[in-house]
Amino acid sequence: MNITLHRMGSAPAIGVATARRHNRAAATPSPFEPSPAAPVTIAPDARARPAAPGAGALPARSGRRGMFLIECLAYMACLAIVLGVAGIGFARCWDDSGHLRRNADDIVRALHAGEQWRADLRTATGPLKTLRQGNFDCLSIPVKTGSINYYYFNTESNVYRQDGAAAKSVLVLAGVQSSRMTPEPRRRVTAWRWELELRSTQKKVRMQPLFTFETVAGQPPAE
Repeated sequence: MNITLHRMGSAPAIGVATARRHNRAAATPSPFEPSPAAPVTIAPDARARPAAPGAGALPARSGRRGMFLIECLAYMACLAIVLGVAGIGFARCWDDSGHLRRNADDIVRALHAGEQWRADLRTATGPLKTLRQGNFDCLSIPVKTGSINYYYFNTESNVYRQDGAAAKSVLVLAGVQSSRMTPEPRRRVTAWRWELELRSTQKKVRMQPLFTFETVAGQPPAE
């Protein structure tokens, strides 16, 4: 009977110990239960500049490097110099190309006139006559159909060709600075020389546009 009472008297002590164990289990977090969300702390950017005292925080600098106004002006000045030099070089090349084209055209015209003059002298049937007056020189070539005359007018700087006395004069060569048609007696024949100088459009000329044509009157070219 006493043992039974002793067990019943110890029952409250067992309940207290069980309650303490439950409290400890509640205080210890279980590995299977999700832990409460911890506060997230964002570290400041290391590249951000510290805010000046009394001013707001400055925005963070990006990875790209900026350009100052003085650098822009320097680049623009360099570009202007390069474009200026290129423009001057292009203008000089353009002028030289134009002069070369005109010189080539003058050479072609002079060669055509010289070959025509030589062909006319080969068809001569008699002695040639020269006439020089105030402002023009004349060379008369007798042929089977009459005469072929070459005129050089100093005032016009042009050379004309007239096939026959009644025919109209035709311009053979323009822009002539000087023209001389002279005979050159040799051992058995008399050769004729035409010294021709064209007028240059350039102020400084490295090579004078001089031409010389020679032939023998009344003798066709050998085949």
